[in-house]
Amino acid sequence: TLAYIYYYIMGLKIISNDFYKKIGVWTIEESIAELKKQNLFIEDISNKNRLKEILCRNLLLKNLGYNGALKHNKYGAPMIKNGFISISHTKNMVAIIFSKNQVGIDIEKISAQPLKISSKFINKNLHDCLCEKKATLIWSAKEAMYKLHQIGKVNFKKDIKIKPFKVKSNGKINLMFKKNEYTLQYMKIDNHFLVYVCK
Repeated sequence: TLAYIYYYIMGLKIISNDFYKKIGVWTIEESIAELKKQNLFIEDISNKNRLKEILCRNLLLKNLGYNGALKHNKYGAPMIKNGFISISHTKNMVAIIFSKNQVGIDIEKISAQPLKISSKFINKNLHDCLCEKKATLIWSAKEAMYKLHQIGKVNFKKDIKIKPFKVKSNGKINLMFKKNEYTLQYMKIDNHFLVYVCK
């Protein structure tokens, strides 16, 4: 079944909390001071926007029930013990998915930028009526797939081929990635698209 909003508290949305996966999105509305009050571990980061992202990420992990260490592999992908995790940031949102299976997640604000550079990552013969929403959603789906892969060296245009689809408020996207087929779930949250895949 498609993801659903489980509960909402402060800037937190729990999108899915089931046996196979946990997904949460945090809308960054709090001040750094407010966020620090709720964090047991404060990282020494001078960039205020980056600090907000990290503090919200930590709170989101905590609210999803994960209190372990977070490490990164040599490609920069996050890692946890006894499972898999994927994290995505935008200017004012943080999204996380973790599971015992491989996962990937991305959250993107709908904007003109993906449409402007669409020739670099979209085979336009497969996608008619390309607009800002559809270009953003395709980019986000390919980002989520890339994050599931975790080991770099992916050509978004050649290696990830998305089958034709119509943009909705929530739905599924089918794609081929290096001869394997995957189904991704997506949903629109405010003026963003959240896309995730669980292998």
